[in-house]
Amino acid sequence: MLREEQHHKLPLTYAVEQNLPESILQLLLAAGASVSKCESGSKNRYNALLQTCWTEEDGTWRLLLQHSRQQGQLLADLTVADPQGRTPLHVLASSTSHRAVEMLEQIGNAGEDTATDVWGALLSCQDKEGATPLHTALRQLAPAGDYLLDRLAEQPQEALVKVLTTQTSKSGETPLLYLFSSHVGGKEVEPKIRAVGQRLLSLHPPQATHLNKQNVSLLSLLTAQPHVFTTEEPYAQLLRHLWEHHKDEFDRLMGAKDTANGFSFIHHIILYKNTPAMKALVQFLADQNMDPTEKEWLTATAGENVSCTELAATRGDFPDTLLQLLLTAGIVKKEEYTEIHAQHEQLQQERQEEEEAEEDEETDEEEAVVYQPHYKEKKQGPNRAQQSRRVWRQKAARDLRAKRAEEEAEEENGEGRAIKDQPRTEKKAIEPRRTAENAPRGARQEVRHPAPHKAAHTASSSRWMRNFWSPRRSIF
Repeated sequence: MLREEQHHKLPLTYAVEQNLPESILQLLLAAGASVSKCESGSKNRYNALLQTCWTEEDGTWRLLLQHSRQQGQLLADLTVADPQGRTPLHVLASSTSHRAVEMLEQIGNAGEDTATDVWGALLSCQDKEGATPLHTALRQLAPAGDYLLDRLAEQPQEALVKVLTTQTSKSGETPLLYLFSSHVGGKEVEPKIRAVGQRLLSLHPPQATHLNKQNVSLLSLLTAQPHVFTTEEPYAQLLRHLWEHHKDEFDRLMGAKDTANGFSFIHHIILYKNTPAMKALVQFLADQNMDPTEKEWLTATAGENVSCTELAATRGDFPDTLLQLLLTAGIVKKEEYTEIHAQHEQLQQERQEEEEAEEDEETDEEEAVVYQPHYKEKKQGPNRAQQSRRVWRQKAARDLRAKRAEEEAEEENGEGRAIKDQPRTEKKAIEPRRTAENAPRGARQEVRHPAPHKAAHTASSSRWMRNFWSPRRSIF
């Protein structure tokens, strides 16, 4: 019997993780190692098959898969999930690897009567977010997505196709919604997304009418992501599909408002400035001879009773082409738009001026901090600043009084600095008082101490005062 390692690593899982030779893996399998047994006491709880899905060793992956088939544990081993609920097929479907395709091919070519059941069971497995391998493959535009669509198109059991194409995640999104909510987009992948979407719709047309838990329709979801489709043709195709297959529900789907902000299809067009979607809508209305003013979903208000005109006028940098389309269709009123837009621009200008004034005040405070090093914090209110300056002045005054008292005490004892250092015979030869006539060039003209015996003290004191009150040191 195999023993687990000290850190709860099973020998087979550890061997796969370390990319050990296949000969060692075969010995472990022959000794009874389990492909699907998870590590006990580990947060990851990976088994050997899940571990090899994260590696690039195709030989190891095929060896473990073949062993599961020989033991008759293929379905059991492939449905064991990690703590996030991801099965090996989830992991492979999210990558660009073709292993998921190979796995499904091996199941389909097994020649067993239960191959369809195994295949359906694998595709029905959901992770903690409620996503199936089909959700994952379509959202990542992985190779497994094309293969799954091919198999679904060939699938004779319509019930299985319906279940797999309408199975929703925890957020209420079907694989089709997952596909169109992909973060990838642009002209390079737009044809790919369109082709996959059309194939998915052809498998089960009613899925186009599905609303997720936020009450967002497929058309609204696409409109809110203008990076997915940059031309009007995909929107036109979807509008025609809804009109041809779901005419009775068309108005309901077009007017469906999300639960977050109360936005419907037309509101998303304005909010995200989706000009291609608006062009497709205008052309569709013209082809069907519909009067836009008679459609409530085109004139309905959003959110907190916000009209389409107000929404467009407050968006800022609104495209002229889109604005003209909205004006032509009668969705936006020109006079009302002009008035609201002018008010919005004035309000934005006032806000900008207020922000600039606040930035100037912050800049002044930061500059004050640079020239006032006694601040301990970068930003202080006016009361703290005044208090700090007052305390600093009081301390400077106390130091000055103490200095003067010390000097006066030394003078009374006859031990002034300049006189004390001179010889006794030279004490009488003290430099006379400086006046305006005999003061050296550049010296101060005003002498504050008239007593001749204080000349040395005066020079020393004045030097100290000049240094103390130097502009470079001043903080006032």
